[in-house]
Amino acid sequence: TIVFNDKNVKVNATVTDDVSVNTVFVADNSTGSWVNNSASANGNEYNYTIPKANLQNQENVSYYIIANDTSNNLAQSALRSFFVENRLPNISLISPSNASSTTNRTPNFRWNSVEPDSDPISYLIQIDEQSGTDILNPTAPDFATPDINITTLVASINISDQLKVDTVYYWRVRANDTYGNNLSSVFQLTIDSLVSISLI
Repeated sequence: TIVFNDKNVKVNATVTDDVSVNTVFVADNSTGSWVNNSASANGNEYNYTIPKANLQNQENVSYYIIANDTSNNLAQSALRSFFVENRLPNISLISPSNASSTTNRTPNFRWNSVEPDSDPISYLIQIDEQSGTDILNPTAPDFATPDINITTLVASINISDQLKVDTVYYWRVRANDTYGNNLSSVFQLTIDSLVSISLI
């Protein structure tokens, strides 16, 4: 079973006895060591909530149920486990906006990201020319060998290398956290040539 560290984990068990149930505990190792926690009763149903504050990314948490009756007979359930999975960062491109054009050959690229687990995050921005030469019907590249490939820790960058004029570019950003990465959508940007007129 996979869970995320923004959710509490509720453990439920049905406990019956020929005499009378005395106490029920849920033992778990979510804090790093085994702890017996008193379970709440509702008839024959017992439950305990493992708090999300105890859950760490990429952690395997195990638990089992211990019950004893008024005659001091003891029973223990099988061991069960769940895995606390990392959540990938969410990333969205901001500017230049998709299908926009500019005469600025060193534009600023901005994006937004949300890291739900508050992991450290870095970014890889890739900018590449269209596939083919038909500027009226451009095709997105595969980014196998992008023109620009820069790693940064901030969600904005001014490129230093000038882009070519009268060229369609595509750009995307990969957000990397401690355990994985997520890729943005792809935006298109056209660099237009600058026409200037001087009156005589």
